[in-house]
Amino acid sequence: MATWPCCAPLALAKSGSEGAVFGHPNGQTDLAITPAAIRQQVTAVGRDLYDSHETRRQVFILASDLAPGDSGGGLVNPAGAVVGVAFAIAPDRPGTAYALTTDEVRPVLALGGTTAVNTGPCLSEA
Repeated sequence: MATWPCCAPLALAKSGSEGAVFGHPNGQTDLAITPAAIRQQVTAVGRDLYDSHETRRQVFILASDLAPGDSGGGLVNPAGAVVGVAFAIAPDRPGTAYALTTDEVRPVLALGGTTAVNTGPCLSEA
């Protein structure tokens, strides 16, 4: 089992911090780097993908012009450390995007990719 030192490249960030998201907007092959600033950190309350239970996650609200395809991209501070992972944009609020904080990402990274995850009904056999 992995231990916390595996996650040393992660860093903490706070409101007002600046950085960039490294992603592949709109499915482009080349890596794009999009400026981002953390507006605030909130506890996001919502439903899981299958609408079966409530979820609570620590999330950064970003000032950034991200696009579909940037999800999963690292939010990186000027020192080069990952401080979050982009996961959504606000289609009704241009220039607003969201990233999970390192507190949310660390437990997943600690698994070291050793645990299989069932796709559930997301993928079906054609």
